[in-house]
Amino acid sequence: MSKINIGPQPQQIIPKSKSGSFNLVNLDLVNTISVGKTSSIKPGGTNTDDIPPLGSASYSTDKQWWACSPVACQLQVMDSGTSWSPSPIQIAEQLALTGINVQIPGFFVYQPNGTTDGSKINNALGLYGTVILAPGTYGIDTPILLDQNGNCIIGSLGVILVPLVPMTALIIVSAINTYAGNMQWYGGTNTTANNPACDGINYAPGTLRHITENILPLYLNGAFTSCTPTGAMHVSVRNVHGTDCNSGITLLATSTKPAQWTIEDFDIQNLMGGPAMQFGLVTDVQVTKVNTSMNAANATQALIIGSGCQTMNFSGLDMSGNSNAAIAVLQISDTGSGSSEINFTDCVFQNGGIGVQIQNNASRLTFKGVMAKRSQGDGWQLSNSGAFNRMEACGGNINNQAAGVAYDVNVSSTGHWLNDGFAYVSGGVTFGRNLAVGNHYTEANPPSSMTNTGAGPGGW
Repeated sequence: MSKINIGPQPQQIIPKSKSGSFNLVNLDLVNTISVGKTSSIKPGGTNTDDIPPLGSASYSTDKQWWACSPVACQLQVMDSGTSWSPSPIQIAEQLALTGINVQIPGFFVYQPNGTTDGSKINNALGLYGTVILAPGTYGIDTPILLDQNGNCIIGSLGVILVPLVPMTALIIVSAINTYAGNMQWYGGTNTTANNPACDGINYAPGTLRHITENILPLYLNGAFTSCTPTGAMHVSVRNVHGTDCNSGITLLATSTKPAQWTIEDFDIQNLMGGPAMQFGLVTDVQVTKVNTSMNAANATQALIIGSGCQTMNFSGLDMSGNSNAAIAVLQISDTGSGSSEINFTDCVFQNGGIGVQIQNNASRLTFKGVMAKRSQGDGWQLSNSGAFNRMEACGGNINNQAAGVAYDVNVSSTGHWLNDGFAYVSGGVTFGRNLAVGNHYTEANPPSSMTNTGAGPGGW
């Protein structure tokens, strides 16, 4: 069995030999290969046999055979008696290129019409369960609903979903074991505010074990997702890269819920009107590899952790804010039951009014290798009252960009903090550290160059 590259010039593929036979397979998805007995054949000539795309034919070896095709194609020569048929993946690829829609057991290949694609895709999902989207621009007239267990919507390079009217989201999930991936979500124009109000995806009650991956969100006049968890969801969001959407991921429950979310490789730049991530009353969330930035007019914290959050791990975050002096890049502000057991590792919070701001009842927070830098004011502003908070190998750099009164570490309340090995790098701050009277703060291994003002450490 061998493969031969065929083109417009006739090429001998089988010389004359003793009696026997062989099969020829056209591996091209769209082009026909012509086969004849002389070197004078032409593609589609009258003296040739045509093997259609993904087709095969049998020939005897008692004659010599030549082949040609209008463009470069690949021909597979198989021994006698060897049967061949295209795989479902090859058929799906062929259909995506030609725009032909036929039923294949287990899934449906859909070609966009640009006006009623949301409705048509929903019909196909109801009939087949899994829909493969052919390359093209899809006019979404109504949300795509993954509302049956096992529903999957699978895109490919060049699949673009565009909301035609305001709607909750391009995709709404409300079932078990579902999937959405490999597509672009485009607001419609390159001016976010002019596009229909629409989130990218919504995870409604009933969602359990879902994967969203390989998404390019651009100019959405809404969030990537805005979700109200009602229980454990086991959602995985990964490989998201985009720009100029209104906001990122919001998980706000109405009472404490074990959301069970994993977010990995999330990168949206120039967010226009809301946070990159916001959490409230949710537990069991893992976030890693995040890179986000805010539009200069977006006076919102990049990462907000509100009341009742617990068992959350963040690693590899690089998040930027804006120059509004009162707005932090990371804000943990708990006014309720006490957000706790939240860990940050190897993160950078930069270009905000404040780098890291901890308020109210937040407790049992751990920061390892976290840097607050290029803030207009304080790098770390600690005004919480909770206990057992720790910083290890953290730092502040180039803070007090506004040249006012600011510190790398500013402790203004009674929260219990242990700070070990902090790097006070900023040269423009008023002092490296400021401690309020009545603090519960301990510092280990400070650099000899550290400057400080206010009270002495009160012990954590």
